[in-house]
Amino acid sequence: MILGVCGGSVAVLAALIYAIRSKRLAAAVERRLQLSQSPAVEAHKVVEIHAFPTEMIESTSTAMSTNMAASSSTRTSAAIHMQARFRGKQGRLQAEAHVDTTTLAGQCRILRSELGLNGGNLADVVRTAAEQLGVDSSGDMPLTEVAAACMATLGVGRGPGISTSDVFLSEAAGVETGFEKARAQLVAGSVEYERAATHFYGSFSSWQRAKLTIVSIEKVHNAVFKDMYELTLKHMKIREANRKAAGKAALEPQQLELEPVFHGCSAEVVNNIIANGFNRSYAGKNATYYGRGVYFARDASYSARETYSPKDAQGHKRVFLCRLAVGAHVQVPYGYGTKATETEPPVRDPDRLLGVGKLKYDTTTNGNMRDGVPEVMVAYKDSRAYPEFLVTFTE
Repeated sequence: MILGVCGGSVAVLAALIYAIRSKRLAAAVERRLQLSQSPAVEAHKVVEIHAFPTEMIESTSTAMSTNMAASSSTRTSAAIHMQARFRGKQGRLQAEAHVDTTTLAGQCRILRSELGLNGGNLADVVRTAAEQLGVDSSGDMPLTEVAAACMATLGVGRGPGISTSDVFLSEAAGVETGFEKARAQLVAGSVEYERAATHFYGSFSSWQRAKLTIVSIEKVHNAVFKDMYELTLKHMKIREANRKAAGKAALEPQQLELEPVFHGCSAEVVNNIIANGFNRSYAGKNATYYGRGVYFARDASYSARETYSPKDAQGHKRVFLCRLAVGAHVQVPYGYGTKATETEPPVRDPDRLLGVGKLKYDTTTNGNMRDGVPEVMVAYKDSRAYPEFLVTFTE
């Protein structure tokens, strides 16, 4: 009965089963896969008819001709199935994400992911990565050799089975399918390390600086919270543009963000901040003098105080370098937030331009200004700040 219903399709299925079991087919497919690592190779080439044994082609030519009109999507599915069969899980992930680690482009994509590099052409990516990793890129060394040295320094292999913290990016889908390291230690002397160190040391006096020793500087990555922060900035810019268009006092885009600002913390809460973001629910744990929110300082020397950055058992202290969407800020008196009615910033404008509600200030400050920047700033929305670097130090 089955043969009567399915007809020639059963013959095709039988032929395919025989072919898949054939050692000749396995070898042929493996050779085709090795030649089709580049995403430019079309998937249907993997299942070209010559991959099957000649005797099977001859015995099933009639049935095959009936089914050769199948859609390209069917052939693509078959190709992906065969890749999964012969290359294993890591190979499949790499193929589906179009990451070819034997090419300069593929290596640059992995360097971007592992080191958190943004933008730039391939040459810029390789040079920046080499600088961060301490890889020699002097002289007339070919770019491909520098990239390979960077990959080796990261401990990243090449070809199928690559281990890159399972970071696989799908440019076609436009989404991140894996993850980057949440904490990546920077190499002393690299551009990012020196920039962060300069910002950190900047507010300390010479005699204070002489007592400080940086143990490490780590780059922080949490894509979700970074996106939330960028969206907050975007909405602020739209709000201020609408106010300007309505003839109201408004801030310019460059006035909405401060970086870096500093946030000291104990060792116990570092990973929680990186994984879950800042949380104003903890307001008051160290001090709450200018509002019930998350506190940030203009100067690292302020956040490095023992009150905000206590020593751990090894004598290490920690301060985050952050981006802050400070927005419209207002000075409040010492002790603001102690009253039940002071859970939010004061009103900035009774008209929010929404037809309902009042517009509140974004942050409160202690008003101790220097170059237009307050000494202490309090954010009332957790998405208003993003930690970029973590400095661990002793004094």
